[in-house]
Amino acid sequence: MHESDTQAEARKYAQSAHVHMEKRGIPATPNNYQVWYAYAAQSLPDLSVMIDELDRDGDKFTDVVCADLHRQFFTTHDTDDALNDIVQRLQVELGDVVSFVGTAGEGTSEYAKSLSNLHQDLVSSNGVDGIKTAIAKLITATHGVEKTNMTLNAKLAKTSKEVSEMRGNLDTLRQEAFTDGLTGIANRRKFDMELKARMQDAFHDNSHLCLMLLDIDFFKKFNDTYGHQTGDLVLKLLAGILDKSIRHWHTAARYGGEEFAIIMPDTNVNDARQLAEDIRVKVSTHKLVNRSTNQNLGKITISSGISQFAHGETLEELIKRADKALYAAKDQGRNRVVTY
Repeated sequence: MHESDTQAEARKYAQSAHVHMEKRGIPATPNNYQVWYAYAAQSLPDLSVMIDELDRDGDKFTDVVCADLHRQFFTTHDTDDALNDIVQRLQVELGDVVSFVGTAGEGTSEYAKSLSNLHQDLVSSNGVDGIKTAIAKLITATHGVEKTNMTLNAKLAKTSKEVSEMRGNLDTLRQEAFTDGLTGIANRRKFDMELKARMQDAFHDNSHLCLMLLDIDFFKKFNDTYGHQTGDLVLKLLAGILDKSIRHWHTAARYGGEEFAIIMPDTNVNDARQLAEDIRVKVSTHKLVNRSTNQNLGKITISSGISQFAHGETLEELIKRADKALYAAKDQGRNRVVTY
């Protein structure tokens, strides 16, 4: 239930979510319920589009598909919780150091005062005993400030270690937040952020930008024949081919299900089409073999649609044109590239 939903709305969305899950044979787990409540409430447009596309293509909502939907649209909350924990730990560590440095500063000030007093004692001393007393006081004061500094150094070393560990955790969280859990390439969240940023660059620099959407032909049939675990391996294989084929300034992402995307800044439509053709040939000529059983799985093909950024258009318009080109490629027989 969202905070803005009234009790009546929440009840309606909850009932609708259960109907959607029962209709598709989806178990009512907490994660699945979260996905389908959002779908019923239409609170996440991208999620709704993805589910509608899966329905339109006749895909089954397997445990893998359901887990993927939840991971793409809801795991950011887990990331935010972990990030908040790191921030709190960092605040505690820095607070301790600041507090102790203040104390150490007071100790240093007291040491300077002691030295001044000892200097007076030495000047006014009348013999060896007086000098010995002054030296003893100096040794005591010096040991005190040394101990304070040793403690401060130890605390600074501990804080440095803690901060380094937290920085590593932040890097890991950032990587996980923008990475598709199955394929290891950029996820939909990273795709949306990257495309928006590259569109802004292209607009301001008056430079080229192309977008490619592609997916596996007849992937549902492949999954039904060989199983979803083998299908997942094929998705990983395709992601690997994309990652190795693109230029270092491009971004390959899993757009959803068996659909992938490539963002190509500083790339004109002809070069984008050539890259798409190279990828299409690599995929279509790759022999699939189940390594555990040595079973020949044949080959797969992909269809691709490309759109070139038109200055002034919105992100949704650019994606929509690439999507139209992709479906044109399917309508024309699949295993081909179409530019809009």
